[in-house]
Amino acid sequence: MSSEHALTTPLRVEDIEDVKAGDTVRLTGCIFTARPRWYRRVLDEGYGLPIDIEALGTNVLLHSGPVMKRLPSGEWKMATMVTMPDWMADGTTGNIRRMLERLHLRAIIGKGELAGTDELCKEHRCLRLITIGTWNDFACNVRRVVDVAWLELGASEAMWVFEVDRMGPFVVEADIHGNSLYAQRRAKREERIKQVMEERGLRQFNYSTPAYPRFLRNFER
Repeated sequence: MSSEHALTTPLRVEDIEDVKAGDTVRLTGCIFTARPRWYRRVLDEGYGLPIDIEALGTNVLLHSGPVMKRLPSGEWKMATMVTMPDWMADGTTGNIRRMLERLHLRAIIGKGELAGTDELCKEHRCLRLITIGTWNDFACNVRRVVDVAWLELGASEAMWVFEVDRMGPFVVEADIHGNSLYAQRRAKREERIKQVMEERGLRQFNYSTPAYPRFLRNFER
């Protein structure tokens, strides 16, 4: 049976030990955004982080390009957020693993399948969260913009830090114990298909799950 967890950043390992794949999470505190251009600057171009995330108490990364509006006062207001697939952020060089080795985050928020998340989250003691619902709902959970950097990349590619209030619910796709919701569901589906095939006398039928399209496989290398 799944459970819902109300978590506050910065997350500690002891805060997420009892969070299991298939549970839901709501987050309060600070989170920061990253997209491919952020990864390129930090991992490949030698830039340091432009914002001190440790000082702000944020160790949760959100793969998102928010839609922002600048008010006459100069303050920023969020219109909505658009989630980004984690495999896109991961690129062809294992960006997420490289980033975790450097930043020691405790949660990553994104969407879609990403090969090896069970092992990755177990190794680095972090959660992988995926989205349900609409991003307009999530935008309503943003209290304020805490900081922003690298606006020269464009508002969607910039690094944003948001203070959020019970943002979610997010589904736990992978937990710190090496359990993956996608892997569990895939195993159940394969077992059920096998059972149905045998019931219909098709035991010798060569069934297999279709492979990813070529462009997705390239991103997982």
